[in-house]
Amino acid sequence: MTIHTLAELFDAYLAETQLDHEKSTHYLQTTFLNAVLRALGPVPLEEVTPDLLREWKLRMSQRSKPSSLWRNLMYLQHVLDYAVELEWILVNPLRKIRKPSPGRGRVRFLSETELPRLLAACRASRTPLLYPVVVIALSTGGRKNEILKLQWPHVDFEAGVLRFLKTKTHVPRSVPLLGEARALLEALAQHRRPEVLWVFPSSRKEDSQPLFIDYAWTTAVKAAGIAPCRFHDLRHSFASYMAMSGASLRDLAEVLGHKKLQNTMQYSHLLPSHTASMVERMGTQFLSQEGGPHDHV
Repeated sequence: MTIHTLAELFDAYLAETQLDHEKSTHYLQTTFLNAVLRALGPVPLEEVTPDLLREWKLRMSQRSKPSSLWRNLMYLQHVLDYAVELEWILVNPLRKIRKPSPGRGRVRFLSETELPRLLAACRASRTPLLYPVVVIALSTGGRKNEILKLQWPHVDFEAGVLRFLKTKTHVPRSVPLLGEARALLEALAQHRRPEVLWVFPSSRKEDSQPLFIDYAWTTAVKAAGIAPCRFHDLRHSFASYMAMSGASLRDLAEVLGHKKLQNTMQYSHLLPSHTASMVERMGTQFLSQEGGPHDHV
């Protein structure tokens, strides 16, 4: 039986999955696996034992939050599962290691006072396309790369939908295109050049690349004078506003493209009125003094 090393496994896994992930994701995965390799060494896979991994986990726990530690352990577990798939090892040693709780995750959404200040700062940005990008994020819950990589064939004005074809979960989805988001895209469509497919093209490289907004976004957040805010928090804001407007968790899961309802549960605390109304209806139907179950005793 050929003996393979941890370094060989990481190289094989990264080569196998390179086309499945965005370049930024692939870079982060490579950086993490290189750090693991420095910590454990290019040892044979048969020497990657539960005891070795427990020592590594202990060192990581001293400088990482439980949620970050959980993500790193689960990712490495996935890579070691690939070694089992290749039949390089018989059992994944990381499956014998206790994992910390992943936590509830971070939910930061814009308040009623922050939202208009941020939108005003985006309108005043030296990057004119920043404002429509932000409005579409707030109106659809799209991720940054999903929006920036939109092409005009993905915008269906007749059906009134945006089609996100390149998503984090690799499952295309369509979201309603309404209100100001639609009006902004219609205005952009009137001035687009037919040879440019990007809805939000870069101002450089002859429009051959999508727009880069990181600097413009950071500048707008500072100009708005609001608490630190990531672009991804626009997605949280969309989901939070939807939840507070009466959307169910299943509605949210569908429009956000969540494969597991568990991922949508982070917004469940924003549904108190919806939950209260359901409990009230149940009480009226089954537990009221005029026709509850006690009447049948």
